[in-house]
Amino acid sequence: MLEDLGEMHAIRTSEAVRKILWDDVVIKRKTAEEPINARIETFASHGFGLWTIIYKRDDKMIGFCGFRFLEGTTGIELLYGILPDYWNRGLITEAVKEVLRFGFEVKNFGRVTAITNAPNTASISVMEKAGMKFEKKDSFHEQDSVFYSITNESKIFSTDTD
Repeated sequence: MLEDLGEMHAIRTSEAVRKILWDDVVIKRKTAEEPINARIETFASHGFGLWTIIYKRDDKMIGFCGFRFLEGTTGIELLYGILPDYWNRGLITEAVKEVLRFGFEVKNFGRVTAITNAPNTASISVMEKAGMKFEKKDSFHEQDSVFYSITNESKIFSTDTD
């Protein structure tokens, strides 16, 4: 997975992605390596983590989607990002639905939370299309954020994308 470092660094430092995930800070390659190492550890110890998204038409890594532990808790957080050139195609919504299906059907998660900056209406739309429900508005990493969640009992899985 460390062989993905160059492409993952490019995704995470893309202007539109870094504004949301890194508070508009251009991170160093070493900083991009930390989530990859955490992903390797989480997969090894818990059987889940962040998957890369490969666009099959051009065999290019375009994003990531999956789970991590919600900061400071044992709760599960959904996290995703995709290069802007691939926005508005339904690709991230499709990825989110598939990882949620995995989380509930394979890992038997009871609940999954997703958090985004309040102005990020595109991400909110993805959450809602995946069946997640608004939970609260609160500060997260000193940002005005919205929290959405979905439970195993309320999950909705359809093959429709945006």
